[in-house]
Amino acid sequence: DESSQLEIEVHTHRSRLHHTDDIASLSHHIIRQQLPKLGKNQHAYRQTLHIRIFNNRGTLSLDTSGERLDKRGYRQEPGKAPLRETMAAAILQWSGWQAEQTLLLPMCGSGTLAIEAAMLAKQIPPNLHRDFACLHWPSLRRKDFDKVHKRCLNMIKNTRPDIQASDIRPDAIRITRANAARAKVEQYIHTEVMNIFDVSKPATDQGGMLIINPPYGERMGEKAPVRLLWQDMGKWIRHHFLHDPNWKVVMVCPDATLEKALGLPVSRRLRMLHGGKKVAMIAIENHL
Repeated sequence: DESSQLEIEVHTHRSRLHHTDDIASLSHHIIRQQLPKLGKNQHAYRQTLHIRIFNNRGTLSLDTSGERLDKRGYRQEPGKAPLRETMAAAILQWSGWQAEQTLLLPMCGSGTLAIEAAMLAKQIPPNLHRDFACLHWPSLRRKDFDKVHKRCLNMIKNTRPDIQASDIRPDAIRITRANAARAKVEQYIHTEVMNIFDVSKPATDQGGMLIINPPYGERMGEKAPVRLLWQDMGKWIRHHFLHDPNWKVVMVCPDATLEKALGLPVSRRLRMLHGGKKVAMIAIENHL
């Protein structure tokens, strides 16, 4: 029914019913027959019904969110090879970074790590201003949702984290600033056009964290220079950070070859998929 803007997504596996288009068409027909009994929604909104059939058992699910939850809405300019927002948040939590610590983010790209760090430090709930699909359900009690929303607003902390994002590319810094403004956290992120090797470690009693998501070679269209870049980064990290007990270093590393090029001791790894490829988060061991 056009007024309901209903979309039906069908997935089947190892089942007698396997013609997904026919299943979706029949489901549309049945729902259209029932709509007159339910009354017409004067404020139609796109809704998605998921039908999953596995081993001849079916599950119906109505999408409550609308847009995918990992898309926060602020990253309208993604930049080159961006991290997913949810992956950036997971990296920050895995790293052990604390909100009172300085966070250095050279090679910041589109600023996803910086923005997610500001939101974590401020305890700003993701998707706070999202127009969820379930808000348009006749059965939803809006006052109940408003109570939860108000509780989330009260969670936000009145703190000013020290987050320093930099990139050698002026367009990356422009995109970072624009994305941070859309996320309403631009005042908590210091941005600067800067080569990674010019980044200085600030003196701080609370210590700090250096997180780098460097070029992988393939993603940036660079082949030969990337290994030399990783070698230079390894020397820079060793000289400025490796022997400081107040600082920790975490990097996104695509393969063992570039990890070896760093020439740094790794204390732990977290393997994950980024852009369909296997990469690893590596924590550099601190030498006291």
